[in-house]
Amino acid sequence: MILALFKVREKLVAPSYRKSNPTHHDNMNNTEYIINVEDIPARKREHLLSCYRDNGITTCREYKTVVRLLRASELVEYVVLKKLADDMPISVVKENPKLYDLLYKSWNKAKEKYEATRIDSIDGLLLNVTEYFNMPKSAKLIEGTPFYKNSLNLVYGLSKSGKSFSVAQLLLEAKLTAADVIWLDKDYNLNENMMSMLSKFSWMNQNVEQLEEKLLAVDGKGKILVFDSLKDFSKGEDIDTNKGSQAIMEYLREFTKMGYTVITIAHATKDKDRGIKIKGNEETIKSKSDIVFRLNNNADFREFEVVSSRLANGSSERFKCYDLNAVKSKVDAIISEHEEITVRDLTNKLPSSIRSTFTKYQNELIEVVEDGKKRIAKCIQTI
Repeated sequence: MILALFKVREKLVAPSYRKSNPTHHDNMNNTEYIINVEDIPARKREHLLSCYRDNGITTCREYKTVVRLLRASELVEYVVLKKLADDMPISVVKENPKLYDLLYKSWNKAKEKYEATRIDSIDGLLLNVTEYFNMPKSAKLIEGTPFYKNSLNLVYGLSKSGKSFSVAQLLLEAKLTAADVIWLDKDYNLNENMMSMLSKFSWMNQNVEQLEEKLLAVDGKGKILVFDSLKDFSKGEDIDTNKGSQAIMEYLREFTKMGYTVITIAHATKDKDRGIKIKGNEETIKSKSDIVFRLNNNADFREFEVVSSRLANGSSERFKCYDLNAVKSKVDAIISEHEEITVRDLTNKLPSSIRSTFTKYQNELIEVVEDGKKRIAKCIQTI
């Protein structure tokens, strides 16, 4: 199977490199041929690669450039150039003379050479190249959470199921701050506890649309954007239709192209066949997300269940977010059973599944009394 892969490295090589270095050209299976039209700002490089992975090579229209091509044979060069020339708007091409020369002059040369040999497999090769760019991408986890960096993560659940609270709790437990998380809130359904949590982030609930425009104009690498909730960012589109939901999801995808990690919170409705379903055109919303979590409620915890994923390395494990009140009940019960218990012994007696939550929120869950070298755990009234 002949595949094409776009890459960006710190140092770009001029297009003339292949002509001046025949040995580089001869080793077809390991040849990296540079089609560099213009310098790519360093901050755009990862965004560009993300765009190619997400949407295929036609996204070069946004950057007016073509980047490093790993060639399995010269035939791939022709196939890729043909696709680029077919897909790219002529208005964009004409703005960049180098790009025009690349796509049209190089393409025509390749076309004359290879069509003269009457190759019948061009369509098949083009399909292979297209399929390659639609393959699942890999992404890194945000440590301590089920969410993936520079990806479109979607969480859905029934009303009042604790979607926003659970996402906020996980981000706080991951020690993320206002410098890391921008929470765009159009849901406005907050209690005092939730407002206290969101105050730890860059929480925005006014002039959100103007802020969205500014966010799309800057590098979002390392930043997490939370959209709360999906239906409120519809831009007038009907989320129940395929066209409308596709437009909404493609809009959110623009943020991942700029380097952001996107976490979208979506409402769900009850469904007799599936239990619950995403409010809107569920099939389209799921297909346009990198990973989708259904939030399930339990007496002691809320569970993030992966229901669909297009990430090559996406985990299918269920991620549990423990309710602090439930954890406190278990802590208080153990303390009450003992006349005196140290923090270490208390930790060891807790179920292993909630020890990490207890450790993270220890100051809110217990009072610690120093007795010589011993640290004694005592119940506190509130968390």
